[in-house]
Amino acid sequence: DVDSDESHDDDSDDDNDNDDNDKKEEETSEENKEEATIILKALWTQIANRFIDYNERLIFEGLNEPRKKGTAMEWNGGDYEGKRVVNEFAKVFVETVRATGGNNTIRNLMVTGYAASSNKDTLKTLRWPKDSHIIVSVHAYTPYEFSLNINGTAEWDIEKDTKDIDYLMQTIDEVFLQNGTSVIIGEFGALNKENEAERVEWVTYYLTKAKENGVPCVWWDNGSFQGNGENFGLINRRELTFPYPDLLEAMMDVTE
Repeated sequence: DVDSDESHDDDSDDDNDNDDNDKKEEETSEENKEEATIILKALWTQIANRFIDYNERLIFEGLNEPRKKGTAMEWNGGDYEGKRVVNEFAKVFVETVRATGGNNTIRNLMVTGYAASSNKDTLKTLRWPKDSHIIVSVHAYTPYEFSLNINGTAEWDIEKDTKDIDYLMQTIDEVFLQNGTSVIIGEFGALNKENEAERVEWVTYYLTKAKENGVPCVWWDNGSFQGNGENFGLINRRELTFPYPDLLEAMMDVTE
């Protein structure tokens, strides 16, 4: 699957709170918790009621990468306070949606840990209300030097560079799958470094391992193809083209 912030149409199967522009409801400090809770309840009451009659293909994801923004804890797995507040937000999200009734009583809901981190210790602290229709969302750009670090390597060696992916899948299995909790990798991808052949090898291995574990993956297609930023673009929706056909074909081949 491909997730894009460039174009979302009415047929989308995933409704998430994924516009990351200083949202109060994604700031996981005790100081901000009361105001954020009010926002979350209002937001998800409105969304859930709007889509109450939609069938099970529509999934709600409560928050996108909730974290202590602009702090030393932002991307390092979080501190006790931040992870505790994330769990309280998850509780608010689930209980708010369920309270609207209708199809929302059995709709699959995606809960996200601190910063959507794939860190094992962080994932082990995630909590939510007892519910049989919960999916955990994890964001995993791995190995970091190849997939996310702009100044990292553009090379991929399947003989040497697979251990991080193997560890990720092992972590997901041990923490969640073995306990009956489903997982979706809600963001993954590898930056374009003019290395399509290497990205083809990488995505083939990544998706193959995820498929073996029954974990769907969503490519973070941010619509960016040029410049020095995070160029995760996969589908050019302005020109209706596929700039990296081999990469797209590799993804489709694995997931068929």
